[in-house]
Amino acid sequence: MTNNDAELCLLRQALLHNRESEIPLNYKFFKDEMAVDMGVVFVNNKLAVPKALREWVLQVAHRSAEKMAGFTDMVCWPVKTLKALKEKAKSCLFCFQVGKNLTTKLHQTEKKLECL
Repeated sequence: MTNNDAELCLLRQALLHNRESEIPLNYKFFKDEMAVDMGVVFVNNKLAVPKALREWVLQVAHRSAEKMAGFTDMVCWPVKTLKALKEKAKSCLFCFQVGKNLTTKLHQTEKKLECL
């Protein structure tokens, strides 16, 4: 799926060829914390989720409040991951009715991720 995401393809090529100047702006802050393994981009040891899969990943994480706490330890994209989950829960009638608690603590790196 990384191959179908233009931004992640650019990022992967920049990392593989040590071309820091070509790292997409959304990822520049993490230039020292990124790696490529088997063609997949990782940011701070988290899977960089391609744009086309972000909504699906949010849907999966959203299904279980217990799993949300560990969710942000596994995936990353240039948006505040937990903020995106909270926004999803705010628009979900079921979450509103059952009062899911979405006050999970943000990791330091997620506070610095800004835009999708």
